[in-house]
Amino acid sequence: MSHDSSHQTNTPWYKIPLVWLMIGIPASSVVLGLSLVVIAVMNADDVVADDWYKQGRSINRDLDSEAMAQRFGLAVNFELKDDATEAQLTAKTPIAWPEHLQLALRHPTFAKEDKVVMLSHQGDGLYAGKAAHYGGYDTIATITPDDNYWRLQHRVSLSAGKATVKAQETR
Repeated sequence: MSHDSSHQTNTPWYKIPLVWLMIGIPASSVVLGLSLVVIAVMNADDVVADDWYKQGRSINRDLDSEAMAQRFGLAVNFELKDDATEAQLTAKTPIAWPEHLQLALRHPTFAKEDKVVMLSHQGDGLYAGKAAHYGGYDTIATITPDDNYWRLQHRVSLSAGKATVKAQETR
């Protein structure tokens, strides 16, 4: 009983399924790994601010600014139009109208969606500035004067392009 090697069939390598399995698993791992790298780079998280500790310590000053706005009974009604941003500042106690207000519209999760508009005093508490094209979703609106003496901040919906930010009641 001898084995004759001349009768063996020589099948080409590309017709053997096990070879394709051995090539396919590592190749698919490489493709999936590269696609995950692309997704991670395109959707990277915002970096932590370098001065995070200093910002954390400034929270108390921010609370003092909000308390000052509450003492004055401040409220701002603002409207985002196609060509301009308008705001009406009202106060329950007489105050000197600041020359400029800063309106910051901060997206809760995407920093690239944040907008800041400088508003100039037009007279009798009316302020106007450049257009702030915003997506119409919920945002955190912050209004401060030049000297940051007081601050109004509240989460608002801009679906209609209008919002009101009032001094918050302390609890």
